[in-house]
Amino acid sequence: MERYPESRLLYAIREIEPDDCAPIRSVAEAWWGGPVESDCLTKWFFRHFRQTCFVAVKEGRIVGFVLGFLSQSLPDEAYIRLVMVDPDCRGMGIARALYDEFIETVRDLGRSAVVCVTAPTKSGSIAFHTRLGFRMDAQDGIAEGLPVCDDYDGRGGRRVVFRLELKDRV
Repeated sequence: MERYPESRLLYAIREIEPDDCAPIRSVAEAWWGGPVESDCLTKWFFRHFRQTCFVAVKEGRIVGFVLGFLSQSLPDEAYIRLVMVDPDCRGMGIARALYDEFIETVRDLGRSAVVCVTAPTKSGSIAFHTRLGFRMDAQDGIAEGLPVCDDYDGRGGRRVVFRLELKDRV
Protein backbone atom coordinates (compact mmCIF):
# COMPACT_ATOMS: atom_id res chain seq x y z
CA MET A 1 0.00 0.00 0.00
CA GLU A 2 1.32 3.43 -0.91
CA ARG A 3 0.37 6.09 1.67
CA TYR A 4 2.22 8.71 -0.38
CA PRO A 5 1.12 8.28 -4.01
CA GLU A 6 3.57 9.67 -6.56
CA SER A 7 1.01 12.12 -7.96
CA ARG A 8 0.69 13.83 -4.54
CA LEU A 9 4.27 14.33 -3.38
CA LEU A 10 6.36 13.73 -6.49
CA TYR A 11 7.53 10.44 -5.04
CA ALA A 12 5.90 7.20 -3.92
CA ILE A 13 6.71 5.04 -0.91
CA ARG A 14 6.53 1.27 -1.16
CA GLU A 15 7.81 -1.82 0.63
CA ILE A 16 11.37 -2.73 -0.21
CA GLU A 17 12.03 -5.64 -2.58
CA PRO A 18 15.07 -7.94 -2.66
CA ASP A 19 15.87 -6.55 -6.13
CA ASP A 20 16.28 -3.09 -4.56
CA CYS A 21 19.49 -4.23 -2.82
CA ALA A 22 21.85 -3.75 -5.78
CA PRO A 23 20.61 -0.27 -6.77
CA ILE A 24 20.77 0.89 -3.16
CA ARG A 25 24.25 -0.54 -2.62
CA SER A 26 25.43 1.24 -5.77
CA VAL A 27 24.56 4.69 -4.35
CA ALA A 28 24.91 4.18 -0.58
CA GLU A 29 28.49 5.42 -0.15
CA ALA A 30 27.81 8.56 -2.20
CA TRP A 31 24.60 9.27 -0.27
CA TRP A 32 26.23 8.52 3.11
CA GLY A 33 29.34 10.52 2.36
CA GLY A 34 31.71 7.62 3.00
CA PRO A 35 31.92 3.89 3.57
CA VAL A 36 28.82 2.10 4.84
CA GLU A 37 29.20 -0.84 7.22
CA SER A 38 29.05 -4.04 5.20
CA ASP A 39 26.29 -5.58 7.34
CA CYS A 40 23.91 -2.65 6.74
CA LEU A 41 22.98 -3.47 3.18
CA THR A 42 22.94 -7.23 2.94
CA LYS A 43 20.30 -8.85 0.78
CA TRP A 44 18.97 -10.85 3.74
CA PHE A 45 17.72 -7.59 5.25
CA PHE A 46 15.81 -6.84 2.05
CA ARG A 47 14.37 -10.36 2.02
CA HIS A 48 13.46 -10.93 5.67
CA PHE A 49 12.31 -7.48 6.84
CA ARG A 50 10.31 -6.24 3.84
CA GLN A 51 7.22 -5.49 5.91
CA THR A 52 9.12 -2.78 7.83
CA CYS A 53 11.55 -1.53 5.18
CA PHE A 54 10.53 1.06 2.61
CA VAL A 55 11.85 2.91 -0.43
CA ALA A 56 10.89 6.28 -1.86
CA VAL A 57 10.72 6.24 -5.64
CA LYS A 58 10.71 9.31 -7.88
CA GLU A 59 10.39 9.01 -11.66
CA GLY A 60 11.19 5.29 -11.44
CA ARG A 61 14.38 5.79 -9.39
CA ILE A 62 14.96 5.04 -5.71
CA VAL A 63 15.64 8.35 -3.93
CA GLY A 64 15.51 7.19 -0.32
CA PHE A 65 15.01 4.21 1.94
CA VAL A 66 14.54 3.17 5.54
CA LEU A 67 15.58 -0.22 6.94
CA GLY A 68 13.94 -1.27 10.18
CA PHE A 69 12.55 -4.28 11.98
CA LEU A 70 10.46 -5.48 14.89
CA SER A 71 12.52 -6.46 17.91
CA GLN A 72 12.19 -10.15 18.69
CA SER A 73 13.55 -9.67 22.21
CA LEU A 74 11.66 -6.52 23.20
CA PRO A 75 8.07 -7.07 22.02
CA ASP A 76 7.04 -3.42 22.41
CA GLU A 77 9.89 -2.04 20.30
CA ALA A 78 10.76 -1.57 16.66
CA TYR A 79 14.24 -0.50 15.54
CA ILE A 80 15.30 1.72 12.66
CA ARG A 81 18.66 0.47 11.42
CA LEU A 82 19.39 2.90 8.59
CA VAL A 83 17.81 5.68 6.58
CA MET A 84 19.30 7.46 3.57
CA VAL A 85 18.05 10.02 1.07
CA ASP A 86 19.65 11.06 -2.20
CA PRO A 87 21.44 14.37 -1.46
CA ASP A 88 19.79 15.91 -4.56
CA CYS A 89 16.37 15.13 -3.08
CA ARG A 90 16.89 16.26 0.51
CA GLY A 91 14.50 18.87 1.85
CA MET A 92 11.51 17.30 0.06
CA GLY A 93 10.18 15.53 3.16
CA ILE A 94 11.32 12.09 1.99
CA ALA A 95 13.05 11.06 5.23
CA ARG A 96 10.06 12.20 7.27
CA ALA A 97 7.67 10.31 4.98
CA LEU A 98 9.81 7.15 5.25
CA TYR A 99 9.84 7.45 9.05
CA ASP A 100 6.07 8.07 9.08
CA GLU A 101 5.50 4.95 6.98
CA PHE A 102 7.70 2.88 9.29
CA ILE A 103 6.11 4.29 12.46
CA GLU A 104 2.54 3.75 11.27
CA THR A 105 3.39 0.22 10.13
CA VAL A 106 4.96 -0.82 13.42
CA ARG A 107 2.15 0.84 15.38
CA ASP A 108 -0.34 -1.21 13.33
CA LEU A 109 1.74 -4.28 14.22
CA GLY A 110 1.31 -3.55 17.94
CA ARG A 111 4.59 -1.82 18.80
CA SER A 112 4.57 1.09 21.22
CA ALA A 113 8.11 2.48 20.76
CA VAL A 114 10.66 3.07 18.02
CA VAL A 115 14.39 3.10 18.79
CA CYS A 116 17.27 4.26 16.60
CA VAL A 117 20.82 5.52 17.01
CA THR A 118 23.14 8.08 15.49
CA ALA A 119 26.70 9.24 16.06
CA PRO A 120 27.10 12.10 18.54
CA THR A 121 28.90 14.14 15.84
CA LYS A 122 25.94 14.01 13.41
CA SER A 123 24.20 17.24 14.40
CA GLY A 124 21.83 17.13 11.42
CA SER A 125 20.64 13.64 12.35
CA ILE A 126 20.24 14.65 16.00
CA ALA A 127 18.18 17.70 15.00
CA PHE A 128 16.04 15.63 12.61
CA HIS A 129 15.20 13.01 15.23
CA THR A 130 14.47 15.67 17.83
CA ARG A 131 12.08 17.44 15.42
CA LEU A 132 10.24 14.14 14.92
CA GLY A 133 9.71 13.82 18.68
CA PHE A 134 12.42 11.30 19.50
CA ARG A 135 14.04 11.68 22.92
CA MET A 136 17.63 10.82 23.81
CA ASP A 137 17.86 7.92 26.26
CA ALA A 138 20.24 8.32 29.18
CA GLN A 139 23.28 6.12 28.64
CA ASP A 140 26.63 5.20 30.20
CA GLY A 141 28.72 7.99 28.68
CA ILE A 142 28.83 11.58 27.44
CA ALA A 143 30.23 12.79 24.10
CA GLU A 144 29.76 16.17 22.46
CA GLY A 145 27.70 17.02 25.55
CA LEU A 146 25.18 14.30 24.72
CA PRO A 147 24.32 11.01 26.43
CA VAL A 148 25.96 8.18 24.49
CA CYS A 149 26.18 4.44 24.72
CA ASP A 150 29.88 3.60 24.77
CA ASP A 151 30.92 0.64 22.60
CA TYR A 152 27.39 0.46 21.17
CA ASP A 153 28.25 -1.89 18.35
CA GLY A 154 30.96 -3.89 20.11
CA ARG A 155 33.62 -2.21 17.99
CA GLY A 156 34.17 0.89 20.11
CA GLY A 157 31.44 3.00 18.50
CA ARG A 158 29.63 5.62 20.58
CA ARG A 159 26.00 6.29 19.72
CA VAL A 160 23.20 8.54 20.84
CA VAL A 161 20.20 6.28 21.46
CA PHE A 162 16.84 7.79 20.49
CA ARG A 163 13.42 6.57 21.56
CA LEU A 164 9.98 7.58 20.34
CA GLU A 165 7.00 6.54 22.46
CA LEU A 166 4.18 6.09 19.97
CA LYS A 167 1.51 7.02 22.53
CA ASP A 168 3.09 10.50 22.58
CA ARG A 169 2.85 10.85 18.80
CA VAL A 170 -0.41 11.99 17.29
